[in-house]
Amino acid sequence: MDVNNKKLLTKPNNKMKLNLKKRLRVYHHIAFLFCFMGLQLSYAQDTCETALPITAGTTTVDAINGTNIVSTCSNATLAEWYAYTPSQNFSVTITSDLLVNICKDTRFNVYTGICGALTCYTGDDDSGIITCNSGTATSYLSTKTFDAIAGVTYYIAWDNRWSTTGFDFQLIENPFVPNLCNEAVAITAGITTVDAIDQGNVSTACSTASAGKWFSYTPTQNYHATISSDLAVNLCKDTNFSVYRGTCTNGALVCVSGDDNSGILECNAGNTNSYLSKKSFDVIAGTTYYIVWDNKWSAEGFDFELTEEVIIVPINYNNQTVSTVNSSYNICVVDMNNDGKDDIAGVSTNNLKVHYQQNDGTFAISNFAVPGTSFQPAWSLAAGDYNRDGYNDLLLGSGSGLSFWESDGTGTSYFSRTPGEYIFCQRTNFIDIDNDGNLDAFSCHDVDPNVYYLNDGAGNWTYYQSGTTPGAYMLGITASGGNYASLWTDFDNDGDRDMFISKCSGPPCELHRNDGNGVFTDISAQAQINIQPIQSWSSAIADFDNDGDMDIMIGSNGSVETSSLETT
Repeated sequence: MDVNNKKLLTKPNNKMKLNLKKRLRVYHHIAFLFCFMGLQLSYAQDTCETALPITAGTTTVDAINGTNIVSTCSNATLAEWYAYTPSQNFSVTITSDLLVNICKDTRFNVYTGICGALTCYTGDDDSGIITCNSGTATSYLSTKTFDAIAGVTYYIAWDNRWSTTGFDFQLIENPFVPNLCNEAVAITAGITTVDAIDQGNVSTACSTASAGKWFSYTPTQNYHATISSDLAVNLCKDTNFSVYRGTCTNGALVCVSGDDNSGILECNAGNTNSYLSKKSFDVIAGTTYYIVWDNKWSAEGFDFELTEEVIIVPINYNNQTVSTVNSSYNICVVDMNNDGKDDIAGVSTNNLKVHYQQNDGTFAISNFAVPGTSFQPAWSLAAGDYNRDGYNDLLLGSGSGLSFWESDGTGTSYFSRTPGEYIFCQRTNFIDIDNDGNLDAFSCHDVDPNVYYLNDGAGNWTYYQSGTTPGAYMLGITASGGNYASLWTDFDNDGDRDMFISKCSGPPCELHRNDGNGVFTDISAQAQINIQPIQSWSSAIADFDNDGDMDIMIGSNGSVETSSLETT
């Protein structure tokens, strides 16, 4: 080899040095670019701002380790973010309900808007149907179908409420079917003509008819609204309507009201019945209500009227903060000194603190030492003048038993009586059970039959347990637990108090008619309130339908809907 050529190979000249430096600089930039791209990829989908754009198909979530936002949809700490912008209107399904994810636990939320100002749109936790084949035959996977509008970006956030484990999910684009309530015709007060009932309907607790006619109504202020087809022009027609509120786009409609046959205009051909509809209900300004007339009985056209009546509030309230209400249990508002004004009674260990209401609305505070051992009212506190001295006494219910705090006859001191029987008190009442003019004490028992103490008017209490204690006064009361609240009122207007029991954990609620002489008859089935299963922690009695007798609203904190008993 030529010596000069060797030199060229072993020792580059200045021009080759320059080219080599350029190449190294280019390689350095390329390496830096790869580093930068790797940094971006490592943070992709960890925030709303870096949400990974996706289209229809399968997406793999490696793990949930990004940053979540706190919203009404989610308060989980971590999330993985994806952005979906449909090119046309679709009915979209997002699902992790895939065999590859069996036994995993997922949850997602969908938002609209812009990052930093997102609005909850929809989401799902456990609507999957693929059950786990190990440990429990349950599905904790997620699936939800919703309307997606062309050009709108939907942010999909999978969070760590239950797990941070990775999984696959699919986004499926289905043909767009216009939502019925999106097509509702906007109306205001006045007469509206229904040409025919020729649109689709939704199957709800209000209606299962096959067709409907949709109208929307958004009041400008709070009104007592009335919807009526009970008009002379509709004589002998048969109508039925339902009213909803909620969100059209994801099917979250809630039944508000409706009516079938409350009209009064009698048919003058063939029969004298009125099958027209009329219902009044309160509406809130700015809330959209969907009025749907369906073909339950007829698809024939008719007219209906919407009227608005201004709601007049007879009383205005002012908020007042009472900073000294700081007892352990501030759950009793009652007139403690017999001056006709309600006071606030607070209970702590061995102390009764009363805020006496003054004429000007302020409070004067008195503390009364209550010696001895007493159960604290962790579950219930009732008030009533059981010793008939003109001052209210207190009944304290705990998870172990109850205590009486009794006035000394002057309202200036109190003493404690603790009978000692074990009771898992839920709600307690002072009520004249035996109709002798003296207040007795009744306590719901959570784990055993209910108990009560009969008052002889001379300061003596006799303990009974329903269906258990020999010689019990309240004959016919079911000997069972799960009792959460007792409500007493004279349902049958015969002069004595009947009893309703809210039940928990499955057993049906109970209604017992007081037949006098200590006999109570269970009429739950007759009154159609023996619903199962039910989880009712509280209920209320009032004349809800203004017909002069008392009704029951049965509250439910479980999956069973709220029920009501209207006395006729």
